[in-house]
Amino acid sequence: MNREWMVVSNNPLVRDHTSSCTWVDGNFADVLFKVRDLVYDGYKLITHPLPASIGMFYAPVRSIILAPDKSPDKSEQSMILIAKAIDQYRRTVRPDHPQKGSCVDYEMIDYDLWQQSLSECRRGNFK
Repeated sequence: MNREWMVVSNNPLVRDHTSSCTWVDGNFADVLFKVRDLVYDGYKLITHPLPASIGMFYAPVRSIILAPDKSPDKSEQSMILIAKAIDQYRRTVRPDHPQKGSCVDYEMIDYDLWQQSLSECRRGNFK
């Protein structure tokens, strides 16, 4: 596993293209909960836990990049951000809300977004 970053995902396309994936066998909310647990265990968010598009809130897949938090005092910023993201997700997506569109389409969009973020990580644009 890459020591500088990891991705938490429930997207099989992402999982199959990296050895730095922490796989979540569940839905979008389950990915957020796993990220929350890792943040409290000493990781920081590199990518935002929520998508930029409201339509992607209804996607069944999500991939979020994290990195070990090497600062002596673990930043509360990631803890606050993931807590707010979970709250926003719960207020936006009702449990009985049907998912729109094809799962394959959502997987491809999420994969493309992950690739773009990964490219930024490799260039050192995320700290």
